[in-house]
Amino acid sequence: MSLAKEISKSIELLKNHKNDEIKIISHLDADGISSGAIISKTLDREGIQNKVSIVKLNRILDAIDNSELTIFTDLGSGQLPRLKKVMKKDYIIIDHHMPQGEWSYHINPNLFGIDGGKEISGAGLSYLFSRNFGNFDLVDLAIVGAVGDMQNYWGKLEGLNRVILEEGTKKKRIEVETNLLLYGRETRPVYKSLQYFSDPFIPGITGDESSSIALLQRLNIALKENDRWRTLSDLSFEERQRLATEIISKSASSVPQELVKFLPQLVIGETYTLLNEEKGTPLRDTSEYSTCLNAAGRNDKAEIGLEIAKGNRGVYYDVLMGILRKHRTLIAKSIEEVNEITQREYIQYFEASISENIIGTITGMLLGTNADPYKPMVGIAPSEDSLKISVRCSKVLVLKGVNMAKAVIKAAESVEGEGGGHAPACGAYIPKNKLNEFLDIFEIEVKKQLEA
Repeated sequence: MSLAKEISKSIELLKNHKNDEIKIISHLDADGISSGAIISKTLDREGIQNKVSIVKLNRILDAIDNSELTIFTDLGSGQLPRLKKVMKKDYIIIDHHMPQGEWSYHINPNLFGIDGGKEISGAGLSYLFSRNFGNFDLVDLAIVGAVGDMQNYWGKLEGLNRVILEEGTKKKRIEVETNLLLYGRETRPVYKSLQYFSDPFIPGITGDESSSIALLQRLNIALKENDRWRTLSDLSFEERQRLATEIISKSASSVPQELVKFLPQLVIGETYTLLNEEKGTPLRDTSEYSTCLNAAGRNDKAEIGLEIAKGNRGVYYDVLMGILRKHRTLIAKSIEEVNEITQREYIQYFEASISENIIGTITGMLLGTNADPYKPMVGIAPSEDSLKISVRCSKVLVLKGVNMAKAVIKAAESVEGEGGGHAPACGAYIPKNKLNEFLDIFEIEVKKQLEA
């Protein structure tokens, strides 16, 4: 059996239920919302009634109802043992996470020797499913999901993601460009993009607005044009080249000598522009688009992100921009709630009474601006009857062979919790009374990796 044949088999099951209302259950991050939107749009076009629930991983069972067919997207593989106990009707799993069991209708790349962590996302798999119905325009969402899931972590998309990307470029829907990997290419002033660039850390620049402005002025890169702040997309090739050279040069002083040679690939990489989206909006750039969907999901407005992803704009776009503003305000306030970052020999951590929905974002931002940039950061937030753990580390540590996900999974399972994720970004849920034990085990695992 191949991945393509597994998709075909699942499509046949779907066709058997074409007269039923289908339930779609998906994850609340950018990849999950993109995945759910692709399948929902596909069913809409086929005239098949459907309803979508966007959920947290630990709430997947709550979304199950009596639908004759349920399609799980960007989740399900890791929850398969629990699903088998409760599912009484047909279901299809379209997921790229490591499977915890077998199922007859299970579209998962890992089952066919394809790395679901970097070669294809949940949205990519959903697109491969949908393209069988001729929905090639949904390729946009496949790339948004992949970027949202950080599958372009080393500057470009690989594997099946690459195949999908090339399909999008041939259809003239997506433009690939070599560019600086600063966030906010379409909407953020260049000096702000530079100020918040932290991986690699730029001594004297990262987190410092005035120094970022001064650097651009010294490089003769104009901050404004016609009284409008210039964004990265406004810079000429020569300006981008000067800025890249300066970032690499300055970063070299803070990076271990043996890793300096990797700096160019941390600073320069591919950017993906959605040509059918309006220029100057956050939906034009796949990275910013994914942030919009994440903001909707993390602020309990996943249905707005879903409508946007399905192509419905107008009032939905206005609401989304409001959510994005609220999201940024919430992040700023949440950072202020972090009173102290505790340093251990191999890790650093903080505890704060902030929303578990954004603890990952806060952890990443603090790693880049308020702490040791080359030590794993652990963020801890309350989550009902447990603790939500988020871990982030620099790409430099990943280059040294560190895999945070392996360490988190081991530590979480050791305290009767559950963890998962990717090498640089992962998380867990653990019992409230097991925090110190978790941190001890996690640090031991990190130490082992660093000394290997």
